[in-house]
Amino acid sequence: MPAPSANPSISMSLPDSPGQDPGGRRISPGDWPGLIARTEGTQLIIGGPGTGKTELVARRAAHLINSGIAPSDGVLALTFSRETASDLRGRIISGARRSFGDLSVGTFHGFARALVEEHCQMLLGSTLPPMVLTTPEQVQFVRETLGEELPEDWPLFYRRMLNTRTLAEELADFMLRCGERRLAPEDLAARADAKPAWAALPGFYGRYLERLRKQGKTDYTGLLLLANRALGVAHIGESTAARFPFVLADELQEATIVQTEILKKLVENGCHLTAVADPDQTSFSFRGAERASVQSFPSDFAALGNTPPEVFRLDTSFRVPAEVLAPAGELFADDRRLPTPAFHSGQVDLYLFDQETTEHDWIAAEVKRLRLVEQVPYSEIAILTRTSHLSAGLSRALDRKRIPHTRPGARLIDHPAVRMVLDLAWVAAADVPDCRNHPEGLTDSLDRAVESALLGPLFSLTQGRVAELKGVRRRHGLRWADVLSGRLPQAGALARLLGASSWAEKASATEGFWKLWNAVPQFTEIANSERLSDYRSALASFAQTLGRLAERSPGTSLLDYRTLILEGDLEASPLLPPHSPTGGRVTISTIHQAKGRQFDVVFIAGATEGVFPDTRPYHSLLEGQFLSRPDLDHFGLVQLQLAGEKSLAYTAMTRASRRVVWTATSPDLNEARRTVSRFMVSLADRDGHRLGGPAGRPASSPVGRLQTESYLRRTQRNITEAAARRLAAAAVLARPPRPGLWDARGFAGVRPPGPDTGLISSEHVMSASQAEAYQKCPRRYALESRLRLDTSDDNPYLRFGSLMHSVLEKSVRRSSEQGKAGLDLDDALEELTVRFAETDFGTPVLNRAWRERGTRLL
Repeated sequence: MPAPSANPSISMSLPDSPGQDPGGRRISPGDWPGLIARTEGTQLIIGGPGTGKTELVARRAAHLINSGIAPSDGVLALTFSRETASDLRGRIISGARRSFGDLSVGTFHGFARALVEEHCQMLLGSTLPPMVLTTPEQVQFVRETLGEELPEDWPLFYRRMLNTRTLAEELADFMLRCGERRLAPEDLAARADAKPAWAALPGFYGRYLERLRKQGKTDYTGLLLLANRALGVAHIGESTAARFPFVLADELQEATIVQTEILKKLVENGCHLTAVADPDQTSFSFRGAERASVQSFPSDFAALGNTPPEVFRLDTSFRVPAEVLAPAGELFADDRRLPTPAFHSGQVDLYLFDQETTEHDWIAAEVKRLRLVEQVPYSEIAILTRTSHLSAGLSRALDRKRIPHTRPGARLIDHPAVRMVLDLAWVAAADVPDCRNHPEGLTDSLDRAVESALLGPLFSLTQGRVAELKGVRRRHGLRWADVLSGRLPQAGALARLLGASSWAEKASATEGFWKLWNAVPQFTEIANSERLSDYRSALASFAQTLGRLAERSPGTSLLDYRTLILEGDLEASPLLPPHSPTGGRVTISTIHQAKGRQFDVVFIAGATEGVFPDTRPYHSLLEGQFLSRPDLDHFGLVQLQLAGEKSLAYTAMTRASRRVVWTATSPDLNEARRTVSRFMVSLADRDGHRLGGPAGRPASSPVGRLQTESYLRRTQRNITEAAARRLAAAAVLARPPRPGLWDARGFAGVRPPGPDTGLISSEHVMSASQAEAYQKCPRRYALESRLRLDTSDDNPYLRFGSLMHSVLEKSVRRSSEQGKAGLDLDDALEELTVRFAETDFGTPVLNRAWRERGTRLL
């Protein structure tokens, strides 16, 4: 961000009286030095997107350290995510002009945990701090608590659900919401009088809290409540304020009631507080964030501290241009509060597609074009979605274009190396002596688990060898431990582990993992092979994760850990390679995850009604939303939800500094008909846009090596082109601008005729029927038997390909017979009409879609 550079020691004349405009005094870039140097008292700094809120916090922290006003560990900076904390820490370090010690930069939960650990004897009467439950651990804890419930204590509707994970997840969320509202069981009982469906919840809430206390555990909200309670003790509050005389809070609009209470207690004990916020970007209301915490800040903090709170407003955006900020603010935020936009230009595009795959493929092609033609680094491009379920399709589209990108939703558990370790632990515990007595489906599941280990890099067996071992196991009812020890000598060590399950279900997860690693010699290949660096990296991360687990729950085994992550989402952090290629990676994420980020170009994909905005009734089973707003009816809650969706749209658009591209599929021809998002319609109506597909780019603008070579070959062979252009195209083909770019004697990307090396190895042994199929058609054998692809007539893609091949073949033959060169387009289109009249793809809508695709292809 090109924020103003000036000496922060310069003073600025600012009013000391609190009787100014409630909206706060506007701060221009030239006023920054004075504001940064004004460090004492309680301040709220409001700023729109790109106004430099986080940068200002970092500069104020650096100023406090550089000027010697406070030591580095005397400045407490609080944020709402580890990513934001890491970014803020880096900015403070880069702004420091002197050496310093530790920085106190972290999340509210991290600060709370340190405070509770320091004072757990006074708070809990124990020298051991409480174990903080992760979300899946909390759900499991609720399930265990439900297991002790008496059905007659619950309304009839819930009785049959007491042992279900669905009710446990709902209750876990409900308990957190109660804590965020600072509701005790008695308070909940008073509210339950008006809601009969809540009749059993106050009693359960009390038993849940008591069970947590007895077991020395707490949930995330309970941790914040303990910290808030600790700060209310005079000597703890005073000592904390003495240790951290300056407190900086980023993104105040995301604060819950409890987090605001913590800030109030810090100020009450003498801390100087600087909080920054943008009330139009409240995107975590579903987690208990209170937008009102910004509006009520002056009154909430008026009686605290030595001076009345001051409010300032940053009036200039350094990131978002007028072409993006104006529509975003007018339609999705309070445009009266918008900052002055950035000086550079920008644009907003709106595109519709007839199929979701077409939408994803176009986005991938446009990303490629941005990188190659406009030289936009991949790291400056983001594809944002309202929900994560669209991410997989977008990732596949980028893969097809070989575009590096973050892997959406990729968890450590999903890596084959980690999955193999956990599956082997499960096999050791679940494989009984006679597999013929297994419950239905268990044998298949066990076989798949062992098969993945045998086919993977540990043993690299062939499919045929694994099938042979499976056959022996099933015919004789053997355990896998017995099969491997008798039939596969190199797997003797693994067989011994599979035959003794203590390492998997009794030892701690860390001990079990290292037992497997040290006992099976094949892991040496993973440790030493450069080819398997990805496996090695994943297992190293896994070992670190198990180490952290041992600190929280030392008795958890590998089998227990497997159960937790399969039932929940214990390992939620993305699994990203340690190194990025040149130009970085395209970011695929949800809008919530993109908070605080900025990019040159932002795609907002999948913007259909019901998805974005999410217009579902959004009533949870327990209707926990009424805890926050008991005064609202269902219609009011829907309106409140729509306001939250608008805030997300505002947040998404203002991540971009140059261009925003909204895309949607409407209708989706493969599913039910969809409606384009009302947000896209509003944007189109505002600027007079026509919603439709992107205009085709001229043939003279090829992108990438393949398109460029294709364009040159077409130009060179086109007899209607000017001779000079044809000669120039031939010259470039013969002498490419960079050696090795292409070979004029062959086509880039097309292999010379010959076998698909690697698909069928020379050692592969075929049965008689397989040999007959291979002899009849090697390609079909490879597709069906090796790649397991569907080549039947039911596959619409193969049917479409065969149909188009027939159309082209007949049209070219007729053109040749008439002495014409190339393809007669009119004749080909007529042949296409004839063929489609004889073909049925299932429904009239699909028939029309496939025909339009064929027309475009011709």
